[in-house]
Amino acid sequence: MRKLIRFGVDGYVAQLSSQRRKPDLGIVANQSSLTSSLEYSPAALLPHARLKYIFSPQHGFYGTEQANMIESPDSVDQVTGARIVSLYSSTRKVNSAYLRKIDVLVFDLQDVGSRYYTYLWTLYYCMQACERFGGKLIVLDRPNPINGIATEGNVIQNNFTSFVGLYSIPNRFGLTIGEFAIMLKELKFKDVDLQVIGMNGWKRNTYFDSYKNYWIPASPNIPTVHTAVVYPGMCLFEGTNLSEGRGTTRPFEVVGAPFIDPKRLAERLASFQLAGIKFRPTFYKPTFDKFKGRTCGGVFLHVVDRKKFKPLRTAMTLISTIKELYPKQFRWFLGPYEYERTTPAIDLLFGSDALRKTIDLGSPLRPLFEECEAEEKKFAQRARSWWLYT
Repeated sequence: MRKLIRFGVDGYVAQLSSQRRKPDLGIVANQSSLTSSLEYSPAALLPHARLKYIFSPQHGFYGTEQANMIESPDSVDQVTGARIVSLYSSTRKVNSAYLRKIDVLVFDLQDVGSRYYTYLWTLYYCMQACERFGGKLIVLDRPNPINGIATEGNVIQNNFTSFVGLYSIPNRFGLTIGEFAIMLKELKFKDVDLQVIGMNGWKRNTYFDSYKNYWIPASPNIPTVHTAVVYPGMCLFEGTNLSEGRGTTRPFEVVGAPFIDPKRLAERLASFQLAGIKFRPTFYKPTFDKFKGRTCGGVFLHVVDRKKFKPLRTAMTLISTIKELYPKQFRWFLGPYEYERTTPAIDLLFGSDALRKTIDLGSPLRPLFEECEAEEKKFAQRARSWWLYT
């Protein structure tokens, strides 16, 4: 029988309910910030605290905004009456004026286990602000939905940091959001006043859909746990002219373009015999984003064995193969990306220009895979010191 995870917010509500004094709180939250009984975290905290502000990350508090949509600076939450302050507008940081009006800044966001996901870096800026201005930060822990053991990827090289990677961790890093905060305190923000309130009932080697808890889309294009499984690799397609499935009901599980022959691509990919994955030739028509209203040929990714599947290596192979088959049509995306205007998006996502240059030269990916393997082993060994759950 599947068990129920008690999230960090469940423990924090219980803790506050036993206190006489109601603290003044600000909370970083969105539509996926729920108790294990599906109550919005801000609403659950309201009887036990004075909720001054709700700080919303990318995609907005209600998860209504698409990627790279700069949001209005503030609004009001109709459930709690609290002021919503966007941390994805003209600024991504918590202003010190807000910190001076609260006792505690609470962070409660569902991460997806991949370093491109900007909620990690909203936490980074919250820790930076609390260290700089003397505020207390409480992180309410939530599961890594794609397990807390597997790591995959390279580390970010100098000059390639951005809002999809402000600190050098692998693309898939195998920590919970609370453990990530502990890591940052040890390595970056040593003087921050940090408390992590842990979960009950979560095991490291499990995926979110192993539990009774309901998955709430962490953002508009992560509708399922299946999406989160492929995302550590397939997000790389944001750095190309290829459709990563935005505008469909299965974003990141399909990839294609009007110029791709699905059968030809699927047959070429099958020849690599990549572990844990099968490619099904398909057609789809995005309702928005790249190739809006146009029929795209491509492949659907069926993950048949999560333990063997390597999302980053799979995506790297996919990009390289499409460039090989369609050299005249394939392009890197060179427009503005996550507040950056000069560095190619693929370099920001990968953490260096090595992938782009390797593919442009038509060179084998094997040396990059070997570099990743070395970095994965180093990080996995070190990460154990930040584990809250064994």
